[in-house]
Amino acid sequence: MTALVKVARLHLVDRFSYTWLVWGVLAFTFVINLAIFAVVPLSQPSGNFTGALVTIYIFMIVIGVQAATRFLPFALTLGVSRRTYYLGTVLLVVTLCALYAAILTALWALWVVVGVGLVLLVTWRQWWPAVGSYLSELNVLAASGMLALVAAALAGGGYLTIRRITV
Repeated sequence: MTALVKVARLHLVDRFSYTWLVWGVLAFTFVINLAIFAVVPLSQPSGNFTGALVTIYIFMIVIGVQAATRFLPFALTLGVSRRTYYLGTVLLVVTLCALYAAILTALWALWVVVGVGLVLLVTWRQWWPAVGSYLSELNVLAASGMLALVAAALAGGGYLTIRRITV
């Protein structure tokens, strides 16, 4: 079992592909689907659905195929058998998929709780007319300013994150 864990750790030398790139592709797919649904009218009474979540699985398949060409020759020179290499790679992919499924479930529950909480707050305080008025009277300069504030907050968070990365 320790040999399988060592092979899985060998793959994690390239942490970017196995972690951040997967989530980047998924986030990009999510934004594209939101843009499409904003333009296309509702076709189902229960809402529109896509197979966008499949991209995370397709991406993991692509990473698995690349694993054979990227790290297999190096692992063989270290004395790892092909069977151990394969099982270690499968262990990593199955573990990451289970972890990603748990994270997606937690994020979904968070999106739902926050969204329902905001709707309840706005309804309880009877702010719907004010919200509608604000959004309908929003000019380009104010919208750009709001987006600039969000971008500045994200940039600050990115800077704080990069400061903690060890090289």
